[in-house]
Amino acid sequence: MKTHIKKNIALSLMASLLVFNSCNKKESLPVPEYIPGQADGNGTGDGTGGSGTSSTTLYTETGTNPPYSTLKLTPKTASVDGSTINVNNALVEVGYGATPMSQNINIHTLTDTYISATDAPKFKRWWQVDGNTQIFRLFEGENSIIDKRGEHPRIEAFSGISWTYNPNVWHTFYAHYTLVKTDPKGVVIFQDKNSDNDWAFQLTTSSTGNVALDDRTLPASETIIVLRNMVGKSFDCKVRDNGKDWECYINDALVATGSFNRPTGNNKFRWGMYASHTQVVNSMIFVSGARFD
Repeated sequence: MKTHIKKNIALSLMASLLVFNSCNKKESLPVPEYIPGQADGNGTGDGTGGSGTSSTTLYTETGTNPPYSTLKLTPKTASVDGSTINVNNALVEVGYGATPMSQNINIHTLTDTYISATDAPKFKRWWQVDGNTQIFRLFEGENSIIDKRGEHPRIEAFSGISWTYNPNVWHTFYAHYTLVKTDPKGVVIFQDKNSDNDWAFQLTTSSTGNVALDDRTLPASETIIVLRNMVGKSFDCKVRDNGKDWECYINDALVATGSFNRPTGNNKFRWGMYASHTQVVNSMIFVSGARFD
């Protein structure tokens, strides 16, 4: 049976919390907002890049990205080039982002559900690495060309390891997220994913940078906002999962626990950007130090 996390501060302090208790049905611990330096996200993710080299600039960009309408994509597309993002590594590779990322990963793009780590750099338009940071981008007008449901653009990385339910064996994911710019209709940035039973829970973000946790076993009214106004800002994320039970920590604070029965299939961690709609704007997030065990 699922245990919800209870509020631990007086009602008089509720206005200052970053955690939102939706309809007073789902409760969470307060989450401290983590802001490295005074990052303001001068880079817009729209192909123009950031300007200057001040410590508050998240990145600079060189090169261009052709409009999606001009690309001739097929499931056999071997590479898709794009501009180069030069991340302000000192600013975003802090917290969990300071630890080297796991190399045993694959990516899922608009054109292919499984691209090896060896071939992933060939799809620079959507995914690239600078230092210890993975850069995920989606562009205006983009849709998946392989999803039978239509639309559903995505650029995600996923763990090379997988597991089935064992109450005594937990797997852990660590990463430091920086939200540069995301689509106004929202985007998924993390999934605790099962190959047969879909996701147990997911993290999403809005165009204003509100980060929400969606528990699959609960109605949408019980989705909780764990961080607010995070555009241009960063936070640490840790997830533990044993194939049935899960825990989610934001900035080392436990924000939710849950249980989702997954009797078949394999479980993996997925991170990046995934949407159910055509992209309205160019979007970009950084995930630094993504690792798992």
